[in-house]
Formats: sequence, C-alpha cells, structure tokens
Amino acid sequence: VNVMLERLGQDYDDVLVNFEHNDESAVAAMVALPLRARWWDSTFKTWRIHPGYVGRLAANLRSLGYTVVDGGDPQ
Repeated sequence: VNVMLERLGQDYDDVLVNFEHNDESAVAAMVALPLRARWWDSTFKTWRIHPGYVGRLAANLRSLGYTVVDGGDPQ
C-alpha cells in the first residue's frame, strides 16, 4: 500500500498525507501523532501533518509495511 506525502510549498507549513483507501493501520499511525501535529481536512478528504512530524510518521508507516512516497520519490 502506498502513502503519498505532498508538500504544499513555501507559503504553507502542512504536508498532505493521502492513502489509496481508508486503511485502519494507516489511520492508526496518523492518530498516534499528537493532536497539534495532525488534523483531518474533511473538505479535501486528506490528512494535514505538521512538517516536523513527517519523518516520524513515515518511519512508523514503513515499519507497518507501507511504501511512503514523497514528491514521487519512495522514502
């Protein structure tokens, strides 16, 4: 399962995190982050993550067997 990270650019701090489908393990990795580090954007159906927590999230997802893709490059 792939998880896509999308950096919004220099004018935005959040990193968007998208799954191919609503996967319980991936969602559990997201909600394991502190509340201040993540929020669900229901309008766009994507998670927004503070950039300081992206490395931690990517490592957690990889340990669960996910392929984490950041800007098209597997991490």
